[in-house]
Amino acid sequence: MTRSNRFKGLWCGLAAIGFAYAGIAHAESVTNVTVTGVGNQGTQLYATLATTPPGCRGAVIYHSSEIQAGQYVMSILLSARLANRPLTRIDYSVHGDGTCWIVLVEV
Repeated sequence: MTRSNRFKGLWCGLAAIGFAYAGIAHAESVTNVTVTGVGNQGTQLYATLATTPPGCRGAVIYHSSEIQAGQYVMSILLSARLANRPLTRIDYSVHGDGTCWIVLVEV
């Protein structure tokens, strides 16, 4: 395989990944949200919220524990829950099936 063909293959692969995630390319944001519960289901961390963020299916929002950022997010969510303090901001992406995934959390 020539260098040019490898480059074309890499480019096609990256383009395919970009198109696969095109539906979640931007983040939504809500403010002053109360966390009512936190938990995990395998490697999926989740938080239940007092209100359902726009576009989300249910008042549940997810994050992965497989990356270090997910573990930090969980500690923020736990702190907010235990202190009974609302999150000042939560950014999330909405997937095609209506599940929402945390992008950013601020207390």
